[in-house]
Amino acid sequence: MGYCSQIALKTTSEGWILLKRYNDMITEEDAKPLAYLNVEKTLTGFYKISHTDIKWHKGYAQVVNFYRALTQMEEQNIPFVFIRIGEDIDDIEVKNNWTEDMPDELETFEPQTTIYDEDEGSYETIVASGKDLFTLSEPEEGSDK
Repeated sequence: MGYCSQIALKTTSEGWILLKRYNDMITEEDAKPLAYLNVEKTLTGFYKISHTDIKWHKGYAQVVNFYRALTQMEEQNIPFVFIRIGEDIDDIEVKNNWTEDMPDELETFEPQTTIYDEDEGSYETIVASGKDLFTLSEPEEGSDK
């Protein structure tokens, strides 16, 4: 099956807008930074983009474009924290953009052996993995989400 990772990005509304606009500029579906990822919004307005089992290799177009979007967030001083946890116990990558006015809600989003988020359970699903980004649909009957 190959080496897979868990990934999670937590950012502000401004970060979500930048990532979404960048995503929409790319025409090839598999190269879109949001392809196959889950997008959720907290009750307080933060966004979490994640996947629990994805091939996240730096040569893949989707991954390259995702990191390009993170670079744009850094250049524009948009707060975020990104965590990637690989299958190997010591394979953890953390990338963040701390600013003077970093929201406390992002500061406490720290890596552990599993992805921990104090807002877990308070998210409203916006985009489910593999779904059209423009369509907000109700969860399917019998679905956990």
